Amino acid sequence: MKHIIWFVSIFLLLIIVPFDASRGVMKKVAFTTLVESSANIVRGTVADMNSYWGDDHRAIYTDLTVAVSEQYKGDSGAGQITVTILGGNVDGLGLMVEDVPRFSNGQEVILFLNPKGDVFQINCLYQGKYTVEDEVVVERGTAVTGFVARILDTIDVGEER
Repeated sequence: MKHIIWFVSIFLLLIIVPFDASRGVMKKVAFTTLVESSANIVRGTVADMNSYWGDDHRAIYTDLTVAVSEQYKGDSGAGQITVTILGGNVDGLGLMVEDVPRFSNGQEVILFLNPKGDVFQINCLYQGKYTVEDEVVVERGTAVTGFVARILDTIDVGEER
């Protein structure tokens, strides 16, 4: 009898409480939207990574020092920029956040960024980070030259509007 009551209770709860599965899903952003909504787009190499507790000690953040080699949009104003992401490892504890891109020291990347104070944040989470290996954009399987040309074409079209 307890099992039947439990089953009926759960069934009624599922019917009564609205559920929107799309709220927890990162939606794919069109490439033009990614370019247009980014204040800065840069190519660079991750030179350093420093994880730390947030002020309230409830979350871990990582500051990435990125040595900028090329700027395609915006002006970061420096040869090195700091990009802050949610997640990292501190005091033997780790925080990994779904949809936040992963980085490693020495990794060459193209980043779509927006400023927040003195640092930058990645626009559209994982969709705003592309890894470069041997002049190929890994996530697209295309040459960097073609990928950058598409970025610049999108910027030019946006400026003409």
